[in-house]
Amino acid sequence: MVRRQLRNISGWILIIIGIPVAISPIPIGLLMILGGLALLAKDSRRVQEWLRRRRHYNRGFDTKVRASRPKAPKFVRHIIDVTDPDYSLGE
Repeated sequence: MVRRQLRNISGWILIIIGIPVAISPIPIGLLMILGGLALLAKDSRRVQEWLRRRRHYNRGFDTKVRASRPKAPKFVRHIIDVTDPDYSLGE
């Protein structure tokens, strides 16, 4: 329970800090936002559904995410799988 709360707090902090930093010349803010979303998606069905819809409507982004899957750590691969637009909860 405490770990889940720490993950959620950390995820939101990364997103909140990442938004203004994203406009800097070095796009570290984008990495912070993606890291925050990954932390939130681990526990939140709502965030998973939101990411699934984004990937469905933006196939270019989805293609890049799928291409990065083999190189990603195990927990990131899981998040990529559950946010896949073709993912079925019955599988």
